[in-house]
Amino acid sequence: FTYRLFSTVDNIPGFDEIQPYGGKGRTDGKSLVDGFTYLNPRLEELWRSYTQDFVTRVNPYTGVALKDDTGVLAIMIWNENDLTQHFGNNFLADKKTPFHRAIFLEKLKAFSEKTGLKPADLERTWEPSPSKIFLNDLEYSWNRRAVDFLHAQGMTAPVIAGHHWGGGAYSLP
Repeated sequence: FTYRLFSTVDNIPGFDEIQPYGGKGRTDGKSLVDGFTYLNPRLEELWRSYTQDFVTRVNPYTGVALKDDTGVLAIMIWNENDLTQHFGNNFLADKKTPFHRAIFLEKLKAFSEKTGLKPADLERTWEPSPSKIFLNDLEYSWNRRAVDFLHAQGMTAPVIAGHHWGGGAYSLP
């Protein structure tokens, strides 16, 4: 799913808010959806469809599906798709992402009510603060659903959500 390019034919609500791959000036309408995947239900739906096809497709040379291949050491869901370090700021008021911001604020409010942490503190995504606990929870919840989905497909190799290459321990959901 990492580096898969998306376009308007994918029918993604709020797609116009997602930065085009390669930045401004792209005319093909294709975008990467890093960060947005944690909030947009359509992106999760597309991930599930793609992943099911990927892990259950039988290799024509070995006759074995990826999920059953004993040569698969592990499967990693993302490459550098995180909220705590890279993409958590995409949903702040100044980013002009109203569709995704609404989902972000809904999840922020629910997390605040569950934990007693102040919404204003949870929204300070750019600094080490209670916001990192909230962002980790968003990542963990999505990743947990993804692992469960892969297991339901029959994947037995260990599943790795992503990798950690910098920042602080606050980036370890």
